This record gives sequence, structure tokens and C-alpha cells, in this order.
Amino acid sequence: MDEEKVLIVYHRVDFDGLSSFCTAKDFYESQGYTVEGFGFNYNDQVELPHWAEYCHIVLCDISLPVDVMKFLWSYYSDITIWIDHHITAIEDSVKYKYDSLQGVRDTSKAACVLTYEYFHKVAEVENILTSAYFYNVSDSETPYSIRLLGAYDIWDKSTFDWEKETRPMQTGLQAVVGIDPEKLWGIWPELMKDPTRIIKKGTDIIEYTDAQYKSWIERFAFEVEVDGHLRGIAMICPVFSSIVFQSVFQDYDVCVVVERSNKIEGTFNVSMYMEDKDTDFSCGQYMKDNYGGGGHKGAAGGRLNLDQFNKLISECKI
Repeated sequence: MDEEKVLIVYHRVDFDGLSSFCTAKDFYESQGYTVEGFGFNYNDQVELPHWAEYCHIVLCDISLPVDVMKFLWSYYSDITIWIDHHITAIEDSVKYKYDSLQGVRDTSKAACVLTYEYFHKVAEVENILTSAYFYNVSDSETPYSIRLLGAYDIWDKSTFDWEKETRPMQTGLQAVVGIDPEKLWGIWPELMKDPTRIIKKGTDIIEYTDAQYKSWIERFAFEVEVDGHLRGIAMICPVFSSIVFQSVFQDYDVCVVVERSNKIEGTFNVSMYMEDKDTDFSCGQYMKDNYGGGGHKGAAGGRLNLDQFNKLISECKI
């Protein structure tokens, strides 16, 4: 074990995961540790890290396969911190009895907010792995940028102005850094101090892209049946986000976006989105049960094999 080396495992597909990584990295580097990042998405077929090399292991906005989580709980629970807000992962942790891992799990907040709160509001920083006591710090002390990113991830449209603050922040970051942790880390100090430049760029872009996405929907989207009874709309799209459905979101029960995976040949990444509606249907549970994924009630992801993809486009069912 390297006494000075920390591993941060993070959800690699969105800014909730990437900003959680940057927050944890910022904390540990300020304490003099060397930090390594490991981006992961559900069902990634990759070689996992050698856990014994690290003095701290942090999982942000992601859970690994159940057998790996149980392994970490059994052999590395004294050095592992797990911060997550995905209901399916939290339920699994209770079912398979690794819910006692250190960290925080809370479905009411985004992972980036939970990560900031964990690493900046612990009473005894020197004793972070053994202290269970937290200061009661108000949300106003969490940086504005973190709260904006968090609001977007959990579809909180009440805390900030969605069209003037929350969505422009997300769009601006996509333009400036993409989903690239190194680039996000490069502008992290600016982002934490004042995100005005990013929000302004996002605002300018949105005016153009809204018209573009509306055109895409009219030309390329198709209606689908979800779970045998829900009315959905789907599109094979290079923008892996619910934003593309902005113009028709209220007209459908569920929206689905698909892209070819560049990780596993012959598979397709799929995301499913649903506005808050009075229904028992959960995107997260549906993705977990059918497509090896997981997530939230209103937003989740998984992976289609070739047969499932063909069924989607030929039978318009998922």
C-alpha cells in the first residue's frame, strides 16, 4: 500500500460524476496526497484497479458490480468511502449487506453536492475515515457552481432559474471542457470562484441548439412503447442527454436516447428520462431489471445488445 496515494472512482458520463471527482481530488491534494482517477460507467468491461496500492479508496456517484462492492466491504472497508445517490445502488447495498461502508448515500441530493458536503463539512479532517460527525452547514455555504450542477442532475427546477442558470451552466461546460475530467480540472478554480463565463457561453449556445434539437425531433425521432404500456419517444442521437427532447418532453411518458458504445463492440448505450409524474414506473429500476443499468426514478442508463437495439428500431419497443 502506498501511504500517500488515493484512488477516486467516479461516474464518467456526466458532470455530476466529474465534479464529484474534482471535489474529492481537490480535498486530497490539499492534504498532500497523490490522487489517481478511475472513470467508470455501469457495465464497463475494464480491468479494475489494484485496490491494495491505495491508502484511501473513494467512490463518487457510482457503485461497482455487487461482487466488487462486497469485496471492498469485506477487505477494504477501513479505507473505502462510498458517496452515491442512485436508488437502485442504495437498495442493492442493503440487500447484499454492504450499506455500512463509510460515506453518505442520499437520494434527495446530487452526488456532487454530497461529495462537497462530505469532504468540506467533516468536523475532524485529520480523522476523516473514522469520524461520523458532520457539521450542520447550510446549503448556502456549498459553492454556487456545485449547487447548479447538482440541481441539473436531479432535475431540481425550483432552486434556480432553469433556463437562465441551471441549463446554461451545463451547456457551457459541455462546450468548454466536454465530458473530460482533465479539462474540467483545468478550469476548476475558475468554476468554483465565478462561473459567469461558462453560464454566458451556455446561454449563447442554447438559443441555437434548441432550434436544432427541435429539428432533429421532427426528422429523426420515433414513437416507442415502453414496458408494454407507456408512450415514449426515442432517438439515436450524438447528444446523450434529455435536453434534445425539450420541445416535446411534456407530450410523452418516457424519452429514450441511444448511441453506439465505443467500449463494447455490438452494444449501444441507452438513457431513459421521465418528468416527475404520478406513476409507479421507475427508469432506474427498469434499466436495472432489463438492461444491466440503473439510476434514478426519472433518469437512468443501461446498455442494449444488438438484438435489443434491433427490436427498438424495428418493433418500436423497449
